[in-house]
Amino acid sequence: PTMAAFILLLLLLPLPPPALALPEGPGCRLRCVGPAGVPLVPGVPGCRGGAAGACVGHCESSAAPSPRAVLAASRHLQTSRGRCCTMAQASKVLVTLRCPGRARRRFRTVSARSCRCDLCRLGRY
Repeated sequence: PTMAAFILLLLLLPLPPPALALPEGPGCRLRCVGPAGVPLVPGVPGCRGGAAGACVGHCESSAAPSPRAVLAASRHLQTSRGRCCTMAQASKVLVTLRCPGRARRRFRTVSARSCRCDLCRLGRY
């Protein structure tokens, strides 16, 4: 009887609406950014640009007590490991920026072609 009650309870629980569905799981994905009025180039005020590929997502990171050998060598109480969502392959693309007063500027930028979780680095491109 308890198993049947448990199954009945599961069937009666309301499902969340689609808008409240859980976000995508961990991972690093290629996304298109730019055309929906999002500034593509931060250094060109007021200008809007064409589409470019970007890497979006999150990768695994962890912090744990350091192994004995690390403690003996460095006295670091914890060891942290992290990976960042980064471009695996990229290409240079030419985009046209639409600026105030109907002005247009051509701008060369980097567009992601594929993405992966990799070592975290300050600007590679």
